[in-house]
Amino acid sequence: MINKIKEAGFKTVRIPVSWGQHMGSASSYTVDEAWMDRVQEVVDYCIDNGLYVVLNTHHDDWIVPTNSKKSEVEPKLKKLWTQIATRFKNYDDKLIFETLNEPRVQGSAEEWSGGTSETRAVVNSYNKVALEAIRNTGGNNAKRAVMMPTNGASGTDAAINDMVVPNDGNV
Repeated sequence: MINKIKEAGFKTVRIPVSWGQHMGSASSYTVDEAWMDRVQEVVDYCIDNGLYVVLNTHHDDWIVPTNSKKSEVEPKLKKLWTQIATRFKNYDDKLIFETLNEPRVQGSAEEWSGGTSETRAVVNSYNKVALEAIRNTGGNNAKRAVMMPTNGASGTDAAINDMVVPNDGNV
């Protein structure tokens, strides 16, 4: 499949990964080694074919951007991104991390319209936690390109205007 993607002229592949069901419990939240190995195998297929890779957290329903969930989500998100970033810290700039995929309160009236001031602020906090975890692993992660979304990955004025990009010297 990766060969066909390359033959079709694509230069980048996004690998959407659901991590939650492959993580242990608190406080280590260790990702299952076989799952991590498989993710790395797919990343390697793409990079070995000269493609750029965007690797993210995807469909992880435990990532809820509300103040009531923040203290539960942030330590787990930090541990997750520390493990991912550690595994891939020696990869070159062909690998790009995306902290979150469309973070939002599912089923809410504001789910796809930019969220609320609360959810936008929490998404900013989650992005910061993930970015710090990535940068703290060192290696090529010190300057790796990292994508960070708004609430629901929305392009509404409220979502864009309330987005805070963490200043880590690479912005």
